[in-house]
Amino acid sequence: MLAEPIASRLRKLQLEDFREAVICSQVSGEAKADWLLRVDLTSPDKILKEWARWGDVPAIAKLLNQHLAASRVEVRATLKEATLHLFCSKTAKKGQKPKQQEYPDRQQTTDTIAPLLASFAPQGLRAATIYGVEPASGQEANPESPVWIDWVDLPAAHHPDLAASARTLAAEGDQLALTFLLNRLLNPSLRRKLETGGIRARAAKSRRAARHDRSSDLPFSVEGRAAGG
Repeated sequence: MLAEPIASRLRKLQLEDFREAVICSQVSGEAKADWLLRVDLTSPDKILKEWARWGDVPAIAKLLNQHLAASRVEVRATLKEATLHLFCSKTAKKGQKPKQQEYPDRQQTTDTIAPLLASFAPQGLRAATIYGVEPASGQEANPESPVWIDWVDLPAAHHPDLAASARTLAAEGDQLALTFLLNRLLNPSLRRKLETGGIRARAAKSRRAARHDRSSDLPFSVEGRAAGG
């Protein structure tokens, strides 16, 4: 019960030059600790950029929304094959309702999004389609009737080493890709991951794999630790 609140408050301190913290709970007079808690102190911004680099759609959407908040533009992202679809709508001013027939400026929105996506260089994503849409009821963008559409090539379209998805690379034995997928599977909630540090796992070559033992079906061993619960 104490793990998540402690981890969340510790991460809010934004301690620099620290990778993790270890919290120990021990009853006075006892020789052994009741429990140990390892908290990942990696900053939320670094986590988001790392996941965006691997083509994680929620992480990309989160970063884009952070950069577009000042322009009152909200982005909803979906993925179809190797194309990222970004539905951009205007948000209401504080205390006001969203206005119909109000949508983001095409040039300004594209000029903001394009360099950000290029800097992320998301693995396996070759292009992005950007839609300007009017706010629908419930403040959700309506993808069926965009006011404008724009297209942006992503680095993977021109660099073969970025073309394969994280899943494809993991299937081929890439340890970094496998580590990312394991961490994403263990941390389905991006919000909780950013708040508490979540669960951190690392894929490592097993000794059998290192000796090319064909009797082993799994070429990797998995090391994990709870970082906040």
